Amino acid sequence: MSTGSGEDGETIVTAFSIGDLVFGTVPGEAVPDLGLELRRIMGGEHRFLITLGMDWLGCVMTPEQCGDLRYIYFSVLSVGPESGPTLIEAYNHIFDSWSRPQP
Repeated sequence: MSTGSGEDGETIVTAFSIGDLVFGTVPGEAVPDLGLELRRIMGGEHRFLITLGMDWLGCVMTPEQCGDLRYIYFSVLSVGPESGPTLIEAYNHIFDSWSRPQP
């Protein structure tokens, strides 16, 4: 994940379940539409996102939002426009092969 300074960094994304409750961590604060997409990927009936979980990368956004002046404050607090797609890719990797409760 790019840090916005031209360097790459690493963070941790985790997922776990307790019975039919499914949890996933976000290493920052996901914008609402990104959070809804992450919950869709998680599957299950009872899904919880734990923001600021395991790390704090600032606002996790889509590339479109990073370039939109309406989101300038959040863009300044973001590690960059690829933070959202990178998080979605990580969630797809975790949940594609994970056996979890179905609604």
